[in-house]
Amino acid sequence: THAVWGILDLFASPAATNNRGVIDTHLRIEARPARPFRSELALHTFASPVDGSAYGAEVDLTASWAFSPFATLEGGYAHFFPMSGFRTDPIDSGYVVLDVAF
Repeated sequence: THAVWGILDLFASPAATNNRGVIDTHLRIEARPARPFRSELALHTFASPVDGSAYGAEVDLTASWAFSPFATLEGGYAHFFPMSGFRTDPIDSGYVVLDVAF
């Protein structure tokens, strides 16, 4: 998972904020209902460190299943809610990854 800047990585480049920077305040909740399963909900709020204007908020949900000692299936979904300090439309994105170790 992306602990900082969320799954969407909207703020990974300084150009995204016109070089004003970003403060990422986030909360992560992880659950492991059974040994091979894991899920996580992350909530991010993004703001400018220069003037405090809010860029937006992102909600991330991920789930994984380690179905063997060598393979894990993971899926995730993210939604970005833009605010007045960041000009974009709402964004939705999802992914599925099969991680195999040799």
